[in-house]
This record gives sequence, C-alpha cells and structure tokens, in this order.
Amino acid sequence: MTTPQGSFDGFPKGVKEFLENLPFSNTLAAKEENIIDYKRLITRPLEKLYEALLPAVYEISENLDTKKARCVSSAYNDMRFSPKAPLREYVYIRFRLYGREENCPGLYFDMGSEYFSYGIWIFKRTTSGIKARKRFTRHKPEELSV
Repeated sequence: MTTPQGSFDGFPKGVKEFLENLPFSNTLAAKEENIIDYKRLITRPLEKLYEALLPAVYEISENLDTKKARCVSSAYNDMRFSPKAPLREYVYIRFRLYGREENCPGLYFDMGSEYFSYGIWIFKRTTSGIKARKRFTRHKPEELSV
C-alpha cells in the first residue's frame, strides 16, 4: 500500500520486543530514550497504515470520522490516569461514525505486545444500544420495517 508518506510494509522488526519490554522501562526517567524507538517502531508505521487505509474507509462510508488526531492513538498516555507510565503500551486506529457518541459503529485496529485485532466495533455501547442490536439481529431482514 503506497501512501504520501511512503508505503506501508508492516511494522518493522523489533516492534514486538519493544512493546514487550516497554512496561519494564516505561518511566519518566526513560521517556526521552524510549520515545526515539517508539516513533521509529510504532508511530511512523501506524501513521503509514492509517494513510493506506483511508481510501478503503472512504469507500465504506463518507460518514466515518477520518481526522488523524481522533483516529490514531497518541504515543503518550494521559498523565492523569497513568502518571508513572508516560508512553502508551498499546496502539490503535479507529474510524468511528462522525458526530455520534454512544452506540457508535466503526472500524478499528488495535495492537499490543501480545495481540493485534481489527474489524467492526460498536464504540461506547450502552445497555439500551445492546438491547436494540439484539432485537435487530433476531429478525430476518425482510421482517424489519425501513
């Protein structure tokens, strides 16, 4: 996949080991040293993947939010919730339906040291949203009124 930033050829060798070791070195004292490898191994390839996915996302729906700042995870944790671990130990790309907060359909890619996953997801699910989805899936499409 070719992007304006170059082609996405996967994540570089060493990303798995870096993510496996990050929890042990993810300190404020080691932040400046870690961020160099983080950007090379994770941030830049993740941005290339985001760019490579955009054409397919536009084909799926023009209503999906594609603003990079909202779609691609930052390298940094929110220090209010993770004051001792400055760097994120998992990353994601998320394309959600624009302007909807709860029960929001979208596409995702998540990656950590032990896993990666991708697909369709309902973000910020609520009880009422789950019940509505269950009612919807119990009926055959021809039984549902439009």
